[in-house]
Amino acid sequence: MNRNFLTLLGLSWGLSIAVAFYFGRSAANQSSGIEAERPIKTSSQSLADPKTTDRPAELAGTESMADLPETEEPVETDPIALRESILSNIVDLSNNPQLADTLRKQLAELAKTSPIEALELSSQIPSPRFREQATNGVLREWAESDPMSALQWIDANSDGLTRSVRNEQLIAAYAGFAQNNLQAALLSAGQLGEANSYELRIKSRIMGDMIRTQAENSGVVAAKQSIEQMPDSEIRNRLITDLIDVWAGTSPTEAAAYISSLGDNATEEQKRALARSWARNDPAAAASWIDTLDPSDPASSRATRDIIREWARYDLNSSAEWLNSRPASPEMDRAIGSYTYHAVQEDPASAMEWATSVDSEGMKDYLQKRVAGAWREEDPVAFQNYLDSSELSDERKTELQEARSWGSWQGRWGRR
Repeated sequence: MNRNFLTLLGLSWGLSIAVAFYFGRSAANQSSGIEAERPIKTSSQSLADPKTTDRPAELAGTESMADLPETEEPVETDPIALRESILSNIVDLSNNPQLADTLRKQLAELAKTSPIEALELSSQIPSPRFREQATNGVLREWAESDPMSALQWIDANSDGLTRSVRNEQLIAAYAGFAQNNLQAALLSAGQLGEANSYELRIKSRIMGDMIRTQAENSGVVAAKQSIEQMPDSEIRNRLITDLIDVWAGTSPTEAAAYISSLGDNATEEQKRALARSWARNDPAAAASWIDTLDPSDPASSRATRDIIREWARYDLNSSAEWLNSRPASPEMDRAIGSYTYHAVQEDPASAMEWATSVDSEGMKDYLQKRVAGAWREEDPVAFQNYLDSSELSDERKTELQEARSWGSWQGRWGRR
């Protein structure tokens, strides 16, 4: 971590809190009448935690005791007993890996009152993976109440750690920071370095998680306003992409209108994020939107593959009809590859026709061999009939007969 960052953070701490309060109040006032705000999750709910769900109000109080799920054994809170249990579980962990989750929770509980001690204890865990998980849990808990101290600890104890481990600590701390003061966390993360692509990626991930959480919990208007308060930069563009990905999952037409409002400033990735997210729920509508883009726009051809990947899973005929209407391009070959992957499972003969239609000779060879391998395994008689009736050379027929179907279809052409 850039040490100048922590110095700046300390000097601007009080100011960032005040500014964050102003921004939060301003966003709440301005968003009324535009979008119904959803309640913000409490600090006990984790940032971007897929296990966290909101319980519908209408179900409250309707369960009988018999209907209630078994509750987890509560974590010991007595300081002395908690420390003894942690030490015991560290010793027993090598023989009972299932204790890792209990140990992680115990250390997070201890971190509420004694974070330094919790970190010292977590460092005694022999398993590198469990040690990292426990340490990150402590840092996240600590940063909820005292983010400055947690970040300073990371900076002071980074020697000897790999960049990956150190940055996971940073991500955990900022996740905790954002629980109680998301705007201040955004301002703080905005001061992280961008000296190289790796730093830029980590910074983008940290701030992107915050924007996604804000969009999901407080609404896209609040998240959009947070982004609009930032200066133009690569990070700002990446955060807009994160926002669009969330927005398109719930209101794709509004997200499309927002992209349109950006004009020439809308990036290829932002357009593709809209197409990908929209295609998960309504690929035909996403395809119609792509048709409105200028054919020379790189997003137009590249998003075609994103849409086909989703659409062909459910409707080979409609997706094929749309694919046929698209202009030829290198990216179209990749879209055909995605379509062929799904088609071979239903209609190998048709899949072979599609594989033969691509312009790239290298990809054509790859796809034909993959289709041949799958077809031979599924219906060897029909595959042999295809070879016998084809005008392929004997050498090519032999190559296709010996081709293998790669189940995952992951190779030089990427994931389908």
